[in-house]
Amino acid sequence: MEDIIKQSKSRRIELVVADEDPAELRRQTDEAWQVLKHAGISSNSTLIPGVDHFGVVENIIQESFQVTQIAIEMMGLNIGNIDQELKNTAV
Repeated sequence: MEDIIKQSKSRRIELVVADEDPAELRRQTDEAWQVLKHAGISSNSTLIPGVDHFGVVENIIQESFQVTQIAIEMMGLNIGNIDQELKNTAV
């Protein structure tokens, strides 16, 4: 964790954990978040409802999925309605 802290002074760290994951995984995520916050690292921890970690991976391609929206926002992208645009350009 010390290496992550050293390399993350000017970064934002986003931790996500699924609410259907085991309690131990949720606990570890919260513990990591507390360490980051205590070290002064810009960080957030988000509980993703209705899925486990496999569901997070399966849904990441959906533009409306919460984790996808977090990633888009962190990258500063303005992609609009890409799903519709892709349908309109499909051959």
